[in-house]
Amino acid sequence: IRMTRIKSDLARSLLLFWIVGSLTGVGGCTVLIVGKNATTDGSVCVTHSNDGEFTTDPRLVKVPAQTFEEGSMRPVFFSPEEYPRYVGYERGVAEYYPKEEDASFVPIGYIPQVSRTFAYLEQTYGAINEKQVGIGESTCSGVFGAVPLGAPKGTALFSVDELTHVAMERASTAKEAVQLMGDLAEMYGFYGAGEFEGTSESLGVTDPNDAWI
Repeated sequence: IRMTRIKSDLARSLLLFWIVGSLTGVGGCTVLIVGKNATTDGSVCVTHSNDGEFTTDPRLVKVPAQTFEEGSMRPVFFSPEEYPRYVGYERGVAEYYPKEEDASFVPIGYIPQVSRTFAYLEQTYGAINEKQVGIGESTCSGVFGAVPLGAPKGTALFSVDELTHVAMERASTAKEAVQLMGDLAEMYGFYGAGEFEGTSESLGVTDPNDAWI
């Protein structure tokens, strides 16, 4: 009976979500986040639609946990938000290894590396790590926008893509992920997608107990 109720509640929620989206003509990413007090079994949920410009890299990959020597630096790459989103060996993912026609991405900067990173699932953004920290993303409008390092007049190192990757690698709770991404953006600079999408980001960040926006 309980499972039937859960399925029924979920079906009604998804139907309402679809109806609202149809009426408002949604054409961009959408985040859905549910706290544990709003679910029948106390689960915390986050999901999103990744609505790029029809060239978004759709692959879902597992990035393994890794260990590093003291004094190592973590490379940070420009995020093209199209296929391929990354080419190289640093993440230890076979799907990202260069093919004959590919060249490995070149970092636009570095930050100090930690001794051990967590394993996580990655699509365009970090999705969920081994500590059950999850992230959903939606680009939104912003008054100001920065330019990435490597571009003319570039000053910013991090996109939301790379911020979520670092959060997946290092955060064991949603609160830690939020604090870490905010600190890195302030310290090293943040650039948004720009153009039609906007230059800011809205993230839903969860763990088994908390949900943050």
